Parts: sequence; structure tokens; C-alpha cells
Amino acid sequence: MNFGPAPNFSIGKNLILSCLITGVYDVNRNTVLKNKDSSLLREWAKSLTKLGVQGILFHNDIPDEVCANYQNEHVGFIRIPYAIEFNPNVYRYFVYQQFLANHSHEIENLFVTDVSDVVAVQNPFIHPFLLKTPTPCSVEMSLILLC
Repeated sequence: MNFGPAPNFSIGKNLILSCLITGVYDVNRNTVLKNKDSSLLREWAKSLTKLGVQGILFHNDIPDEVCANYQNEHVGFIRIPYAIEFNPNVYRYFVYQQFLANHSHEIENLFVTDVSDVVAVQNPFIHPFLLKTPTPCSVEMSLILLC
């Protein structure tokens, strides 16, 4: 799998990853997500920027001008190819696996989130729960209190 250009920042030791596949049927919403709908990523990107937390959003077809509106020293975008034989909810894990195969040596702490319904309200990498519990965990909520 070939990724597009990396974000304009160095990958830090703490990183949040998310993925947004648009232009294909979304089984959770029962509709096709439009690629020019910046509302799908707006709050996620703004919340990471506000907290100063680094995040990368993998995407298949978000227009460059939308990415440019939200990209900064904390939030980056990486264009990916989308394999239509996979459901987007499954495919994202292949994306994460490939990215981590290439960059795991740079990352100490990783958090993976949804994007369209997630807002980071605290830096998860300084929270005592995660510092004491370095094993993998999963949290599902419509508004997530990132530990």
C-alpha cells in the first residue's frame, strides 16, 4: 500500500490516528459520505489542534483545499488508496498496520479514534489512567473523553 506524502511535521512519540474513507457507502450511516464535507473532520482536527496533540487523518479523497484548512503542526493528512473489496471500517486497520510497520520505532504512545463523531477534550497521553495502563484498550462513545 502506497501512502501519499507524509504530514508536514515530524512524527512525535505520542500520536492519534484516524481514517476517513469518503465516496463509498457507509454502513453505519446508511449513506455515501461526501468527500467535500469538512464537517466530518472539523471538530476532531480542531480539538487536537487546541490541545496541541499530534494526529494523522488517513483519507482517500478529501480535497487538498479542505486538508489545507485544517493541517498544521499538530494535524496532518495522508492520502491513501482505497481497496473497494473491503468495508471502510475494516480497511482502516490495514492502513494503520502498514503505517505502524513503517513508523512504530518513532512512536511510544498511540491512540486510534473515529473521526466524524470524536472530539478530544483532554490530552490522552498525560492522563494517569493511560500512564498506569500501558496495555491496549478500546473506548466507544459519541463524544469521547480521551482519558
